[in-house]
Amino acid sequence: MFTTVGENLGLVAVLMIILFFGKIALDLLVHLRHRTNADHELSEKDNPAFGISFFGFLVGIAIATLSGITRSGSSYAADIALMAAHGAFTIAALLLAWIINDKGILHRISNADAIFSKRNVEVGLVECGSFIATSLVLSGAWSSGGWGAVVTWFIVGQLIFILIGFLYHKIIPYDIHAEIESNNLACAIGFAGFLVAAGELVGKAVAGPSSHLGTDLRDSLLYIVIGLATLVVIRLLIGRVFLRTRQLNKEISKDRNPNAGMAEAVIYGVTALAFTALL
Repeated sequence: MFTTVGENLGLVAVLMIILFFGKIALDLLVHLRHRTNADHELSEKDNPAFGISFFGFLVGIAIATLSGITRSGSSYAADIALMAAHGAFTIAALLLAWIINDKGILHRISNADAIFSKRNVEVGLVECGSFIATSLVLSGAWSSGGWGAVVTWFIVGQLIFILIGFLYHKIIPYDIHAEIESNNLACAIGFAGFLVAAGELVGKAVAGPSSHLGTDLRDSLLYIVIGLATLVVIRLLIGRVFLRTRQLNKEISKDRNPNAGMAEAVIYGVTALAFTALL
């Protein structure tokens, strides 16, 4: 009992150290890319947009790192070392995903300008969703094989998220970039929920022992396509039956009702959980 508790406390301590180094890495990237100070944005400037993005980054690190913990049967020190390696990779992957988010997912918006100059909470929320979605992909990838498989699924996951951005724009009758840029919180909540749900689908699709990369890619992509189609169909059906789709779209784009955005995000999340429940 006490041995287990002591080992768990050790894991908590290691996680805190990993999060600390994650913050240092993010601080450095913020300084190099955006010529501002992350601590000043969080405290002195009280920037909520960066705060939401930053804490989504930390949550993403925790989700992916803890999902990578497996008792290898070797020494406790070896398990700690593996956890540290997973944490370091997660930090690098999420920072790269942050750049991809700016260039790919919200390609018509300058995230840096929106976050640091305009303090756009909505862009921060989408970045938060992107961090968590990426961490869910990494969580599934840890169980699919070695480091090569993890890197492969990370790249595939980012490509999928970019495609998802275009897909979401096609299925929604309003311009999500324009809505998010004009501070439509309801739209941002719905889109962030879609990203997280997609991350859950991708993570579950790639989880499990790997057999052959080509076969794994084929089967996983088929599963992901069916899962994303299910998200879209359920959103339309649930919206039409319970929330009235046209009214829901109006509530989000015209009335900017955050409750409508949360309803949309919950529809995506619950659908993804149900779809992956038996996988």
